[in-house]
Amino acid sequence: ATKAEANSFGFQKSFVVPLATDFRQQTAKTKPARLLFSGRIIPLKGLSWFVSEVLDRLPDDVELDVVGTIWDQKEAECLADPRVNHLGTMDQSELARAFASALAVIVPNIETVSGQFEGFGLVAIEAAAAGGIVLASDHGGLKEAVQDRETGYVLPSGQPDAWIEKICEIRGWSDSDRGEFIARASAAAVANYGWDRVASETLQAYQHALSARRS
Repeated sequence: ATKAEANSFGFQKSFVVPLATDFRQQTAKTKPARLLFSGRIIPLKGLSWFVSEVLDRLPDDVELDVVGTIWDQKEAECLADPRVNHLGTMDQSELARAFASALAVIVPNIETVSGQFEGFGLVAIEAAAAGGIVLASDHGGLKEAVQDRETGYVLPSGQPDAWIEKICEIRGWSDSDRGEFIARASAAAVANYGWDRVASETLQAYQHALSARRS
């Protein structure tokens, strides 16, 4: 997504190196009625959309924990919803455990008037690596960061029915179904988004640029 945007401004020679994570699968007891959102509280991230269009249509006992800082006061008004718990910020170890404990980790980015987009979506691979079940919108780089049905699920941006259906489905999983998916997703996230790969691909990018310059 970032490469495409750069190309639109005339940068034709670009090399994509996806980010990596140090998160690893955590041992945690699932909270069956608690969803988790982690990120900046801005319109792009879709938090207020999720609260108004999805959370309010889920079973009454389902609540949403929010980890992140307020960047947009209007967007932050949704934190006053009685089913939303704003937890502020967390250190990396706390956040990893929170990812693993949640029923699902939501990344519900939406289209905005400004045209702002998610270049990649690091939170999606961090959550998957830590043992969270990731639900991410098909917006910007998120659809590349999340391997659908492998490291999480990619859902249509701005379509509440699809989100409600998937959350209710996951809530109905057996412990074995949940454990199998988490183990597979965490292993895939760690294998595909490690720093050894980032180092190797970054070196390749410099070597390619140097070779092109010499030729």
